[in-house]
Amino acid sequence: MRSEAPTGRPGEPPVLASLAASPWAWRALAVATLVAAGLCATFFLDGHTAYGAAWALVATAWATFTALLWHRHLAGHGRP
Repeated sequence: MRSEAPTGRPGEPPVLASLAASPWAWRALAVATLVAAGLCATFFLDGHTAYGAAWALVATAWATFTALLWHRHLAGHGRP
């Protein structure tokens, strides 16, 4: 079940598929996730709980999207 957004031209890949085709997209997002996790830890250790919780939410969302792109990238190379 793949839901692809319709594009103006037939045969044109959707935006997410082109991101998943590049190994650098999910790698860059993985680095950004690590930075967000570091900010989360820094804010928690500094006593700013609200900012730490906000960055924890951001890091979790980015990690989820990174995993999605990584799995789509692997699926594009014939791996399960």
